[in-house]
Amino acid sequence: MSNDFPASVDVDYADGEGEAPEDYPSIQHKIEKAVEVTRRGLEQYDNPAVMWTGGKDSTLTLYFI
Repeated sequence: MSNDFPASVDVDYADGEGEAPEDYPSIQHKIEKAVEVTRRGLEQYDNPAVMWTGGKDSTLTLYFI
């Protein structure tokens, strides 16, 4: 593991705050966002680990990776 591993990760939990369901992005936009976030994580870390529980969320994460 790298010595510069962060003690914490900055997550923007306010993303989408105040939006109504009709304001939500399309499925294509969500897929593009997921690919962007995945790419950024893979570029930032040399040997990232991904937890997989077998559930739908972690399986979709593996799909994007």
